[in-house]
Amino acid sequence: MQTASFSPAIKTARADLANPDVWALLSSEAGWLLDVIENIAEAFVYWGPDDRLVMCNSQYPLQFLEPDKVRPGVHFSELVEQNIRTGRVVRFDDINDVSASPEAYREKRMALHHSGHGSFEVENYSGKWLQAKERKTRDGGTVGIYTDITGIKQAEQREHQAAIAEARANQGKSRFLAAASHDLRQPLHAMGILVSALSGRLESSEERELLSGIDTCLNTMQSLFDSLLDISRLDAGVIEPKLQPLDLSLLLKHVEQEFSPQAQSKGLTLTIRGCGYYSYSDSSMLGRILRNLMANAIKYTDTGRVLVAVRPHMGALALEVWDTGIGFPTEQIDIMLGEFKQLEVGKVRRQGLGLGLSIANRLCNMLQHPMEIRSLVGRGSMFRVIIPLHQQPIQAVEVIPQATEYPDISQYCILVLDDDLDNLKATALLLRDWGCRVDTATNLTEIQQIKCCPDLMLVDHHLSDNEKGCVAIDILSAKFGKKIPGLVITGDTEPEQLQQIKAQGYPVVHKPLKPMKLRALLQQRFR
Repeated sequence: MQTASFSPAIKTARADLANPDVWALLSSEAGWLLDVIENIAEAFVYWGPDDRLVMCNSQYPLQFLEPDKVRPGVHFSELVEQNIRTGRVVRFDDINDVSASPEAYREKRMALHHSGHGSFEVENYSGKWLQAKERKTRDGGTVGIYTDITGIKQAEQREHQAAIAEARANQGKSRFLAAASHDLRQPLHAMGILVSALSGRLESSEERELLSGIDTCLNTMQSLFDSLLDISRLDAGVIEPKLQPLDLSLLLKHVEQEFSPQAQSKGLTLTIRGCGYYSYSDSSMLGRILRNLMANAIKYTDTGRVLVAVRPHMGALALEVWDTGIGFPTEQIDIMLGEFKQLEVGKVRRQGLGLGLSIANRLCNMLQHPMEIRSLVGRGSMFRVIIPLHQQPIQAVEVIPQATEYPDISQYCILVLDDDLDNLKATALLLRDWGCRVDTATNLTEIQQIKCCPDLMLVDHHLSDNEKGCVAIDILSAKFGKKIPGLVITGDTEPEQLQQIKAQGYPVVHKPLKPMKLRALLQQRFR
């Protein structure tokens, strides 16, 4: 035959794995094809239109626990039953335990085989994984290719285990930080209140200047704790976007007032551009994003300028923060968006915990405001947040509340509940300096002994012996037959605790609490 010269001798193909007629035809006309099928790495099988095995390579029978029964003429359903009987298949597609669901396996395996376009994964008893692809032929038969993907699955498992280990480590880190944060917030809260109380008692300028330095240090510490609190609140899922029309001019004006002193102290030029635009977002979350980006820009810029701009961008708005700072390599972007990461550029470690960009990024994701980052080492960086463009409403929600006349709080009686004596004494001292009448308690037993109905209760969330401050509000409200307003003050930042506090429905503020913020909150409650 003329084709003989194109058909090398059959060296590896096995006649016992093919129908005699097929073997005779292929061995004489295309023996090379038999060798190709035999020597491919994958297991190969061809089933005839009657679902009986026509031919396969030697890799195919080796998948089974009874390979000698995998021969030409065997019906496909017989091998399915063999798998069930011998326990060869452990997991099949979405069936995680074939031995516990043989009927489901039988039904799904036959259905995939007859569909003519099956694609699935199988785990064998030995731990070996196979990826199977089956296709119909023009004569109504079925061709199957089975690829060993054990290495891929093992790699996926290692990645999965590593992800679990990382998640556990992060949970442990969060719990440790929450516990440490709670313990550290208590004395810091008392210090802030005492510093405020002391400021009204000092006379000389030198004493006031010294106290101002202490207050600056306290504010720095509070900003670090606020970052930890933001991460905990994000982890707890207690932050929910409240979208509304926003006048961005108000936001830009406020951040300019807030950050101008910081920029001036470093000799930087702070420029704000793009007033007059409106967006639709969450005012608090968007403000936090911008503040974090601006704080980061000023921190990493030693000379030059920081520019904040709002400009039209492809039917939306681009909120941008530019700086002429140290810049960073683009390969560090993913790293610095992680928690507790700081830029590794320059010789001096910058102050902070490395949470600002991570918080901004997570808030952007929650708001579905994409963030873009560009940077050149030694030249500076640009952070761009894409926000919706909104038409000017009849009355836009202001990002920063305007000054409001609040009532004098000196006429009110306030009950303070805190099991930390330093905090209790400091808060009572400050309230009395403001002219308030004050009652105090350290636990629920002392609460039950209160004889006068307070106008408002300041309660610590977490008391000794696992008591909760909110219970005290309920106790006195029932005792005096009226609903007593309450304000929960807590040093807890653990996600579970934050969820619990939110469920109780009382206004919550976090330690350390600045005295002026406390006064503003009290004035708001008494309006």
